[in-house]
Amino acid sequence: MLESYHGDERRVSPRAPICLAAAAECDAWMEICFTKDISDSGCFLIAQKLPSIASGFAIDLKLPGKMGLLRLRGIVARIQGGSPRGFGIHWKDTNPAEHELLKDLWARWEKAFSPRQA
Repeated sequence: MLESYHGDERRVSPRAPICLAAAAECDAWMEICFTKDISDSGCFLIAQKLPSIASGFAIDLKLPGKMGLLRLRGIVARIQGGSPRGFGIHWKDTNPAEHELLKDLWARWEKAFSPRQA
């Protein structure tokens, strides 16, 4: 597996630093955001509005190329007021097809940018 780009990684799943357009929606608001990184267990969304910890979200992700659009549900795991401003999401109730699509996204990133490819 590729070494973490963050150094000492504590996450269960590796995250790829991929910027994707995302529409994040909760009961209180909807905002267009961008992912800072993404994995099959969650993502970090760069956003101006910051939700509360444990808020539930629906997120539409525009995947690269012909991978299409992916609609997922998540729970806010952390917020960050500094740079970049945003919040971390842990996916909730992903089905096997969604989980595999997220793993495929990671595999494509790793294949394209792995240091072993250089």
